[in-house]
Amino acid sequence: MKALSIREPWATAIWLKKKAIETRTWYTAYRGPLLICAAKTIDEEAIAHVAGAMDYPISDLWDFCETHRGNAIARARLVDCRPMRPTDESGALCTAHPSLFAWVLQDVQDTIPFPVKGRLGLFDVETPA
Repeated sequence: MKALSIREPWATAIWLKKKAIETRTWYTAYRGPLLICAAKTIDEEAIAHVAGAMDYPISDLWDFCETHRGNAIARARLVDCRPMRPTDESGALCTAHPSLFAWVLQDVQDTIPFPVKGRLGLFDVETPA
């Protein structure tokens, strides 16, 4: 299955179904199932911003990030990839920027977490049965 490593707290925001658009500096033609992998790195400066944007307790978000990092945590369907628009800001939990692409996610579902060594770009992961 195609997978994408996403830094925390952004991966957890997708898992919580509060972030429907992932932003990247690069385009992909891929459409289909996507495994959401929480990177081991936590963007500590982003925790308060993401918690505030989701109206979610910072301590709970921090706990989820600690638990999730280094694991696949959700599956989604990547349905579109296009230049980011100002209307994407609420779904992305960030300000629109002309150099970013909006990766539009749908049908986010929990998965039983399992360890994944993250990589740059899209990569393939064998999922447990």
